[in-house]
Amino acid sequence: MKNILAFITAFFIFAVFVSGQAFEEPKRFNVIFEDLRPLDSDHSVPCPAEFFFTYGEKAIIINTLSEYKDFVNNKANCNSQKPPEIDFTRKVLLGRYVIIAGCNAPVFDKEVIQDDEKKEVKYTVTARQKGTCARLWGDMNWIVMPKAPQDYAVIIDVREFVESEQVSVSIEK
Repeated sequence: MKNILAFITAFFIFAVFVSGQAFEEPKRFNVIFEDLRPLDSDHSVPCPAEFFFTYGEKAIIINTLSEYKDFVNNKANCNSQKPPEIDFTRKVLLGRYVIIAGCNAPVFDKEVIQDDEKKEVKYTVTARQKGTCARLWGDMNWIVMPKAPQDYAVIIDVREFVESEQVSVSIEK
């Protein structure tokens, strides 16, 4: 009986000790962002097609209001669309034009992960190609997210996947 009481007491002390320990925050987590759809949103950044000819498939990272104004003002033919207001004291604008082949319009999924061990924030655009046709589809993938800590790298990554279309062929003799 004394052994059981000693065990329960030891277990209780251990449980109190463990519950009092501070838990570490995760080293890797999703970052909440706002998706700015270029073609079908009232919050459009103007003229998505022109971005490809100006910037190609380069990553675009805009951190300040002056960079944003320069960027928007260089789009002389695009005055019909009003660019969204962004608080650059707390937020950053990231974009990447992605071109992918396929039979139908591709699906673009977006994710932002902050990794505290690597000191990086990675914005990943996953393009899912529909079939293996040669037609090219393009999309400007803009997001607004909270600014990363100053000593963190900001990376924009693109991944492409082909979703095959099932084709059935019947051969008659």
